[in-house]
Amino acid sequence: MKKHTQIKLSKSIIVVVVVLVIAGILQALWGSYIIKFYNKQNKKIENDITSTFLANKDISFSYLYQEMQQLVYGSDILDRVKQANNLPDDAQSTVFSRNNSVIATKELFQQMVTLYGDSMNFFYYDPSYNKIVEYGRMKIGDRTHFISCIQNDMKEGKIRFSRGGKWYLYDKKYLCMITRGKKGYIGCFMKNDDFINEIMQIFSKTGVTVTLYDFEEQIVYAQERTSKGEMKGIAIDTIDLENTKWHSMTYADFKIAVQIPMFSLASPLWLQFVFTIVFVIYLISVVFVIQYTRKNILGQAKYFYNNLMMFSDKVKFQEENGIVEFSEAGKVLNKLADEINKLKINVYEEQLEKKKVELDYAQLQVRPHFYINCLNVINSLAQMGENEQIQKISLHVSKYLRFIFNKSMELLPIAEELYFVKNYLNVIDSVNGVECQLNIDLEDGLEQFPVPPLIIQTFVENSVKHGMNIEEVFSVSIVVKKQEAYVEITITDSGKGIDSEIRELWNKGIYENGDKCYHVGIRNAAKRMQMLYGAKASIFFDILSQGGSKTVIRLPYNEIEYGGEDEL
Repeated sequence: MKKHTQIKLSKSIIVVVVVLVIAGILQALWGSYIIKFYNKQNKKIENDITSTFLANKDISFSYLYQEMQQLVYGSDILDRVKQANNLPDDAQSTVFSRNNSVIATKELFQQMVTLYGDSMNFFYYDPSYNKIVEYGRMKIGDRTHFISCIQNDMKEGKIRFSRGGKWYLYDKKYLCMITRGKKGYIGCFMKNDDFINEIMQIFSKTGVTVTLYDFEEQIVYAQERTSKGEMKGIAIDTIDLENTKWHSMTYADFKIAVQIPMFSLASPLWLQFVFTIVFVIYLISVVFVIQYTRKNILGQAKYFYNNLMMFSDKVKFQEENGIVEFSEAGKVLNKLADEINKLKINVYEEQLEKKKVELDYAQLQVRPHFYINCLNVINSLAQMGENEQIQKISLHVSKYLRFIFNKSMELLPIAEELYFVKNYLNVIDSVNGVECQLNIDLEDGLEQFPVPPLIIQTFVENSVKHGMNIEEVFSVSIVVKKQEAYVEITITDSGKGIDSEIRELWNKGIYENGDKCYHVGIRNAAKRMQMLYGAKASIFFDILSQGGSKTVIRLPYNEIEYGGEDEL
């Protein structure tokens, strides 16, 4: 058997130190060239990064402009706003129609904010009735100020419309893009600081300066990032507009300049002096490392080696290549492998805990959805002074809240879930004045079958929201029966049915299509079922021959014991 060569740790460290000294000499010789080359390449790279960022931003602006054009020329939601504005003020249905149209428009804007970024804010203006609907995550004071300025410009006929979807500087504080069509005016706006901050975030250096220059309006806005990471304004008269390198964007009527402080040396003499100092410091550091290594590293390594040997007397290890001390230490560390195996169970438990956290998060997302809708309805009734109706709805809503707060996110008997569905339809009946008929067929012996809370209510709510016709009686049927090793929950309604395209995607387990997200409640319900049951649970969506939708939920019968808590 071939004997492997081993060397002492001290000799290895000496070899490393010698290599460091040689490397230091080479560093001094090549330092001047490297710094000059670095400055040149760094400036080019940072310029390319800025150009790439602005190109990507241009693409985002392009998609946004196309979507806004589609809205202002062919949006059914904006048609609802115009129709609601056209209703007589004294009609009882006016408040409902206007509020519902405003809510639908804000939900549309909310989706666009999620898609294009939190800094985006949107508004729609109906010039026929001088009505504005706006949504955004900018501070309310800033949004109100912007909308007020826009309304004043509209009244005075000074509004500046975007040419080809180009953004421009407005009121020295905002960037905006406003377009018009047959349905009115629609616009998007953000604060200058938000746009500049996005650019600054791609650079880690302090002292970065970003300047926005609107050539047409002769508006200049500049900000600098301080050493504390804060932004501060820059005096306009200190900016050399003519000799500044400007970046252009296809969808912007303004130019952008990014100035980044670079490391540079004034003269070859300074260069030699700096590198001489660096080299001297480097040699001193090498001497210090040698002394420190002898006193601390080697001493501590020997102490570590001697202590490890105390645990290796009863174990026979095979010899290995490498440094003597670490070879012996490696033998002892092999003994710890058994202990590592024992720790695997802890890792498994942590993964289960993480799964629990993810499940709780998905479940909590369901809670506010129905509650917010009820508050919107109560608000509308309060505006019309329907106190008796408010009391009736509030009673049903209080039952809903009592159910939510008295029940944790653990599984509950299906009988309780069905009772809650019945209470939910009572609320719908009271709110819309539509008769909601509920037929429940629960197989004997399944009353205590555990289901995730709000799992049936989510699909019933989806049927009500997207299928109910307020002029007709709305019927919902829920059939619960055992099919071999599964419990099958069938929900049918007399509504409009699910769109065939969306139904096909849902049956494939796809709840997002490109930039579109279909029904958060349905998506979360599917996610909770997947976390609880894995591939053993399924959802199937269909339509009835006589009209209406059909949803079939299959849950494993013996997956979770009756009366027990959620093991996840």
